[in-house]
Amino acid sequence: MPTLTVRRDSPKDSGFRQVHVFLDERPIGVLNPGDSVQEEIEPGKHALKVYNTLVTKSLEFEVAAGDSVAFMTGNQASGCLMAIAVSFGIGVMGVFLEPVKNA
Repeated sequence: MPTLTVRRDSPKDSGFRQVHVFLDERPIGVLNPGDSVQEEIEPGKHALKVYNTLVTKSLEFEVAAGDSVAFMTGNQASGCLMAIAVSFGIGVMGVFLEPVKNA
């Protein structure tokens, strides 16, 4: 059975806000910095979505029997969003979702 892993341990993660993880519209975990979620999945096409209560990122992927896939997620502020977050202590964050090679 294929395995899906979603990690939140990227050095570019801001460490603010939780990230909610959905597989095929079904919630599979809520990640804080350093967390991960792993799930056995059926072979075939799937939709993965992460949501930090402000922003959503989605992608589709396909996995074969016996394979594993991994993704990295987290929150990231850049430019003026970082200035706002630091100045006012609020978590105005974008969310990222990236495949991890050699999963």
